[in-house]
Amino acid sequence: MTEPHAAARERQTLQRAQALYDMARTLTDGPSEEELLRRVVNSVVAVLGVNRAVLLTLSEDVPRVEHFLVAGPGAVHVQRPTWQELATGLTGWVLRERRVARSPAGQDDPREGPEARQRRRETVCGDIIVLPIMMKTRVFGTLTLINLPWGPPFTDDDVAWLEALVHQAAAAVQQERLIQTLHRHALFDARTGLPARPLANDRLRQSLWHAQRSATSFALLLLQPEPPSDAQSASSAEFRDALAVQIARRLQDLPGAFSTLAHWDDETFMLIAEDVPDEHHAFRVVNQVMNAFAEPFVLPDLPAPLPVTASVGVSIFPVDGQDVVALHKHAAVAQYNARHAGGGSAARFSPTVTDQQRLAQQIAAALPGALERNELFLMYQPQLDAQRRLWGFEALLRWQHKTLGLVPPDVFIPVAERTGLILPLGEWVMRQACRQLRAWQDRGALNLHMAVNVSQVQLQHPEFVHQVEAALRAAGLNGEQLELELTEQMVFQCSEVVRAKLAALHHLNVRLALDDFGVGHSSMQTLAQLPFDVLKLDQSFVRDLEGNARTHRIVKAIVDMAHDMKMTVVAEGVEGAIQWQLTEALECDRTQGYLLSRPLAAEAVPAWMNLHASDGRGLPRPER
Repeated sequence: MTEPHAAARERQTLQRAQALYDMARTLTDGPSEEELLRRVVNSVVAVLGVNRAVLLTLSEDVPRVEHFLVAGPGAVHVQRPTWQELATGLTGWVLRERRVARSPAGQDDPREGPEARQRRRETVCGDIIVLPIMMKTRVFGTLTLINLPWGPPFTDDDVAWLEALVHQAAAAVQQERLIQTLHRHALFDARTGLPARPLANDRLRQSLWHAQRSATSFALLLLQPEPPSDAQSASSAEFRDALAVQIARRLQDLPGAFSTLAHWDDETFMLIAEDVPDEHHAFRVVNQVMNAFAEPFVLPDLPAPLPVTASVGVSIFPVDGQDVVALHKHAAVAQYNARHAGGGSAARFSPTVTDQQRLAQQIAAALPGALERNELFLMYQPQLDAQRRLWGFEALLRWQHKTLGLVPPDVFIPVAERTGLILPLGEWVMRQACRQLRAWQDRGALNLHMAVNVSQVQLQHPEFVHQVEAALRAAGLNGEQLELELTEQMVFQCSEVVRAKLAALHHLNVRLALDDFGVGHSSMQTLAQLPFDVLKLDQSFVRDLEGNARTHRIVKAIVDMAHDMKMTVVAEGVEGAIQWQLTEALECDRTQGYLLSRPLAAEAVPAWMNLHASDGRGLPRPER
């Protein structure tokens, strides 16, 4: 080989490697699907110097061309083909056989129909190569390269490089489609089509911003439907879904009562009524909302129309709160009070001590027998590692009382701590979570871990370390399979006795996680002296990552600091695909949040794991 030819061959080799590297980078760049595919055809022309390159993708449900991209000097002569032209040509053969087709210049190809052969004779064509673009087992597109008759033939090296290029392109397209699907699922409730929690939070922030700028008020309403307790199938998912859909339709049909309607969670709708100056105007909106429940609901499999009432809690900006968290918390308290005042009622948030005391007294009276009445149960929220594989679950305590209903943890946990009931509850949670992890492992789900929250009262108890050890031993688990979550407030003012307990837990190989990091008064020197393995970023950081450069720099510094100290970083509260991408770019080691999954009942976990079985890159499938 002459020196000029050797230099040209070396340049082409470098070009090919650079093109593959650039395509691999698209797996993290996140371009649009069309932009990604355009990079493919442009790369082919730049590296191989073909006369024209054609890339097309097909619709999944009907035989239709979706993307049609061309590049190269001869691109101006390429016309969009009909489906019949594709089916009878070399492209049709590739789609059917799912193999690469190489066709030399100057010959009829028996794989083409008569019309396709005639078209080829009438155009200026040399060597042709058509490659299938595969997404798993389905051909979702093809890449066609056409040389001029006097151009060089395609070599085996050309084919190998092209196959690598389209494989990486297919992986990038699949990732982009998955992210878009996850984004849609995260933003909108699949049943009602209403905004889900992430988008509802964003709408609430927008209303707050508008009210602050315009010096106006708005009302936040939380609505919980209440079907009769004796309704047939009232606890089934099909019943709840059908009822939620009908309620959403009725609320959407209300004329101009509110600016935002969202499905906050399985049991709660969120409404925002803007330009509401006072309680009188807020309850005019409430009355309109209550009118949606005036007529009974006709539901499948029920013999008669079903009367449904609703409880509504109201908070008003700025009187009842001046930020999103306070407004939502106070509306939730008001809704809780309305529910226990009787069916079909509404309540405005009241900060009076008597309301809070009455609620605490009710809970304190009902909580002691909750374990014996089997009212307490655990939910499990998945965590994914940096490769998007399932790391394990965080166990979350829930309480369903027959008259109080579903009592929020932030309501009953403080009562349990004040009364000392957190000690038996905490021990029960530890044992139950360990037993559940053992049960999943016995069914073949190996290498899973369990995270359990620990109260300050538990940590200070003399027998706490022994209780942890006993729970592990009873379940047949190793210490490294358990992760205990403690808050900053618990450990940065802890005594030497508590420090000794942390050391003892570390000696058991139990992993220690510092929860809600960044919202307390953290001392880096104290943190360095404690045996923590994990930092859980407070979700307020994750929520503010998007579009906030200052938060981005803070989180980057925290992650780098934690990694320097050999600590794992968990991003919790991930509710949107962009948040997920940002936490990955910042090199967070684990992710948790509603985007990945809401907390799951124990019996729902195996089905979730099957549905979200990872593909080659560990990407979970979107929730249905």
